[in-house]
Amino acid sequence: MSRALFLATLLVALPAAAQSQRVEALGWMAGSWEQSGRERVMETWTAPANGMMVGASLTTSEGRRSFEFMRIVDTKEGMSYLASPGGRPAVEFKLRETGDRKVVFENLGHDYPSPNRVQIVIWIEDRGKFGTPERRYYGRTICVRGLISSYRGVPEIIARSPSQIAIA
Repeated sequence: MSRALFLATLLVALPAAAQSQRVEALGWMAGSWEQSGRERVMETWTAPANGMMVGASLTTSEGRRSFEFMRIVDTKEGMSYLASPGGRPAVEFKLRETGDRKVVFENLGHDYPSPNRVQIVIWIEDRGKFGTPERRYYGRTICVRGLISSYRGVPEIIARSPSQIAIA
């Protein structure tokens, strides 16, 4: 199956406002949800307690499956998201931004290819909606919205609509 992969690198400093946020503010994330389509993603998060939330996700599709253990913890700098795709050692993503029912974490410290980066996937059947994404987004700072799942241990966001990708 053909897949076009696009990697997003955000080169932005951590805003001072994000540094003061704590895990308790993320109570809205507690619970379970499911996304179905080409693949089925199930994710569950505990309520915040003592500066920590714990989550797990399971992604399945035709003949493949992957899982991830996740934590969001208070740190001296604010909070961090710790992802353990496939049960591997945790990779830290620092808080970048929060808003009304929104939280963004990032990790800029790893080279590609690496399971410590998030890859952006545009399926071939959706490519026409994006025009020529390899030109449109190349060398630009972008912000991508979507559910992070794991494919072969590498975190990814599937972009099905150009509205998911904003050029900063």
